[in-house]
Amino acid sequence: DKAKHHAEALARTGVIYTSNQSNNEFYRENADLIKNVNVVLTLDSRTCLTCFSYAQENPYPLENHPTPPFHVNCRCTTVPVTKSWNELGIDLDEAPKGTRASMSGQVPEDVTYLQWLKRQSADIQKEALGASRYRLWKQGDIEITSFVSDTGEILTLEQLRRKEADIFEDLNISL
Repeated sequence: DKAKHHAEALARTGVIYTSNQSNNEFYRENADLIKNVNVVLTLDSRTCLTCFSYAQENPYPLENHPTPPFHVNCRCTTVPVTKSWNELGIDLDEAPKGTRASMSGQVPEDVTYLQWLKRQSADIQKEALGASRYRLWKQGDIEITSFVSDTGEILTLEQLRRKEADIFEDLNISL
């Protein structure tokens, strides 16, 4: 089973890589219509903090945006942000915003992972963040973005304690 699981993970990651490389080529070929790129996450409790960190800077410039996969079994993708009708010199009303899927049903297309997570039950939030990070986040003084380094690596609780020492001290938190 372990070999099968590894093979499936590598195949899935390879498909995501190939798909996103193809997307990038499409974006470059259509730069006259595309102004930015967004990283899109799956809105469920399995989305990791690394992926969350990449979606915080949306939109990214077309010429310099991160390209998934960010790790093995990554489910992220990118989508182009097209120029508006007005930016293209066309006198039309803009199309209405759409929706996207989440594990809790359809949500507006521009809902971020953090907005979605805040609307979920405590059980889903704990599943997504882990019990300790959930508790720190719910106390209100540590943002989810603090759980990840500048390079997108998930910090251990000890690394987080060192990074946010003043908050841990003010809240009298020990790990």
